[in-house]
Amino acid sequence: YFEDCDFHNVPFGIRQKIPNMQMWDPEEAVSLWKKLGKCFLCVVSYPWLSSKHPDPNGFHLVRLVRILNEYKRLWGTKEVAVILDFCSLWQKGPSGRDIRSEDQKFQFQHALPQMCVAMGHKGITAIRLPDVPWDEPQLYDHRGWTLVDSIAMDCRGGDWNCWTFSNFDHDMPALDNPHSYFKGLKRPRLKIPLPLPHFRAELERRRALHTSEEHKMDLFQEPEDENRVMECYRLLLWLICHQTA
Repeated sequence: YFEDCDFHNVPFGIRQKIPNMQMWDPEEAVSLWKKLGKCFLCVVSYPWLSSKHPDPNGFHLVRLVRILNEYKRLWGTKEVAVILDFCSLWQKGPSGRDIRSEDQKFQFQHALPQMCVAMGHKGITAIRLPDVPWDEPQLYDHRGWTLVDSIAMDCRGGDWNCWTFSNFDHDMPALDNPHSYFKGLKRPRLKIPLPLPHFRAELERRRALHTSEEHKMDLFQEPEDENRVMECYRLLLWLICHQTA
């Protein structure tokens, strides 16, 4: 699906607009995940670049497509499944009017906290895209949702399942050896998750970065997102404490 969007030079769509033929059948996806694990299922963390669409000009898209192609070469797989919030969760829509059915709203509320579970799951590959366009003032590490993503990814177990693509050149020549390239991206060590009070303090620190008139912007896209972030982080800490993440 992402390759098709890149080829036709169109942004990736909201969940409601993606054809069923380009979505994985749930039973088939679960079966392949059980069989192939991190070699099949990926989750993407990236900064939204506008409130109506997270990637209106394809900045993240071209990078993601190149990364996924190299990732498939790394593991010798033909296809992978990708969890990406805008495409995987039912969205309100760009008009400002919520176009979701009641059932879709219910599914969204229950699925959203599970995004942090995927970010921290050692059987799912996490792909972090921290780059932003040169004229985007709000960096990856200055946001709320990306804080949860980063903590989940940085404390996950396993190996060869978490990659950060900083200053990524999607136009670089084809890799002769994807194994050597990905080996150079391996995490140096795991990190301990922040205690809840420290997490709140880090959110406040990031909020303070956006209070000046010159750089005034919101830490979250929607007012209810802060409560959602806290809910997700509490779930993440619970899973870590019970060693199920």
